[in-house]
Amino acid sequence: MENSAEYQMFSYEILRLYIDLIECKEKDMQLQIAEDIDLLERAISALQ
Repeated sequence: MENSAEYQMFSYEILRLYIDLIECKEKDMQLQIAEDIDLLERAISALQ
């Protein structure tokens, strides 16, 4: 499953969001990014 297009797409997006989270200085935006990361991690879990 880890080689599927969906898994790779979600994994790439999570990586990009983690980078955004590190670079972001606004607390409200950090919270939204963290929620997006959580949502994508749940999507990956559902694929397995």
